[in-house]
Amino acid sequence: MRWHPNTRGFGFQAALLCMMLDLGFSYQEVSCITIERRGGRGNALTWKNLRSVAHISLSILFRRITTWV
Repeated sequence: MRWHPNTRGFGFQAALLCMMLDLGFSYQEVSCITIERRGGRGNALTWKNLRSVAHISLSILFRRITTWV
């Protein structure tokens, strides 16, 4: 399967997971150890990332609607 994401940021993970589930794949949750940063400023809540997540959310919604119709 070749798939080129059309998003930059955090939304690509949701898009990839939804697309793979739509194709009939399954998934298994895997635990991982996280290490939190001790200092600095996070960049997760920026306008760029919020726009990216909104864009991919709408893309997933439209893709689901078109498969229902």
